[in-house]
Amino acid sequence: MTRILCLLLSLAPLPATAQQIISCVLRPINEIEIAPPVSGLLAELTVDRGDRVTAGEVIGRLEAGVVEAQLAAARQRAESGAAILARDAQLADAERRLAQMQSLSDRGVASQNQLDEIVSEVEVARSELAEAHDAQIAARLEAEAAAANVALRTIRAPVSGHVLMRHVDPGEYAAADEPLLDIVTVSELHAEVLLPSDVHGTVAQGDTVEVMSLEGAGVRRAGLVDAVDPVIDAASRSFGLRVRLDNGDGAFTAGNRCDVMFGAGDETGD
Repeated sequence: MTRILCLLLSLAPLPATAQQIISCVLRPINEIEIAPPVSGLLAELTVDRGDRVTAGEVIGRLEAGVVEAQLAAARQRAESGAAILARDAQLADAERRLAQMQSLSDRGVASQNQLDEIVSEVEVARSELAEAHDAQIAARLEAEAAAANVALRTIRAPVSGHVLMRHVDPGEYAAADEPLLDIVTVSELHAEVLLPSDVHGTVAQGDTVEVMSLEGAGVRRAGLVDAVDPVIDAASRSFGLRVRLDNGDGAFTAGNRCDVMFGAGDETGD
């Protein structure tokens, strides 16, 4: 009976001017499962439960020996100009002999067949030079693809936060799209609130409210309403509301109960 009475009181209509206190729960602003985009043997995972990570930080790697070898070979071919230099020299030699043969042909010393043969050699040399250039371009593209393949095996933290759980250890097989780690962001929190239907429309996105933790020292801090449910739950005659709360100093703990104070006006404080 007491619990029912408390629930009814917490969902009672808010007075137009008086301050009203509503229970809430603190949630992490992000809770992310990190999974590799490709499958492979987990070679390294440098973080564990409770560790702090920074967005973009390398936190693990899949075994990449084969693709790294492919990358090295493709880069070597892409950076080597030996084939192009050889084909260029061949073409220069053929063009020099063509000029000589043309001079002999003009004086009637060389036959048309001899001239045609040298012309064909020049055309072949030009074609082989073009092929050498194309091969180098192809090697550069292969190197880019191999580098991307290596990057897929480098695991980075997508957000800053703390490791909540580690599911795979180094040496184990990591399947694509299966979680390696769970990361939570607690530098900002969400206070989830349930309000009575009577006040729907009186609280709006962007409003400032005061949040107080019910654990520890009972820290109080201003929060910003960043989401209001557009519909009312017919069974409970209530609607949800979410308050965004700065927690850079770690004063609040996700999962704890809290109170949100509405109608505080200018009295909302830190």
